[in-house]
Amino acid sequence: MKRLLASFGAATILATVLAAAPLRVSADAGAQFQRPDDGGPEETAADPCLPSKPGPVIGDSSSRDFFRRGFRRRPIPVLGRKGVLAFARTELFFGTEKPEGPPVSDDDFRGFLDSQITPRFPDGLTVVKGDGQFKDSEGDIIKEASFILILLYPIESAKDSNRSIERIRRCYLHQFDQESVLRVDDPFASWVSF
Repeated sequence: MKRLLASFGAATILATVLAAAPLRVSADAGAQFQRPDDGGPEETAADPCLPSKPGPVIGDSSSRDFFRRGFRRRPIPVLGRKGVLAFARTELFFGTEKPEGPPVSDDDFRGFLDSQITPRFPDGLTVVKGDGQFKDSEGDIIKEASFILILLYPIESAKDSNRSIERIRRCYLHQFDQESVLRVDDPFASWVSF
């Protein structure tokens, strides 16, 4: 059975919460998602985990130039303006079921986190465990555990961060024999203070 989207139920909830945010997902579960300015020989040569050739671009023109247009800014309450920084927010949903063999374990994911994600986002990230479900191409409801990665990064570094995020997605697809890694981007800046 083909898996369409890992943790689709959680993505539906997120899409409701972020109603203004377009949910950009692969229309074809077997296709990899690639954004503009992503890819190139320096990326695959540096990481043996990645496939040698990036996948096709999926999505409409508005999603492809998401990072070129810039982020919309929500108003900040007057009392909350001191020391506030504009950050981008991206969430990745990693499914754990594999076509053959046991699912991705907590230890497997922790190893992936340590070797592939943390080096690209050393300033911080959040991982949440989830239970999701989706309808496969045959109409069956598939349930599986997932890991949800939440990234907040300065808007000024969005282009470079986008490249890193896409490398992480492709590496997970390759390393754990997955069909997709769901990506959700909020087009509004998140106001962050420390």
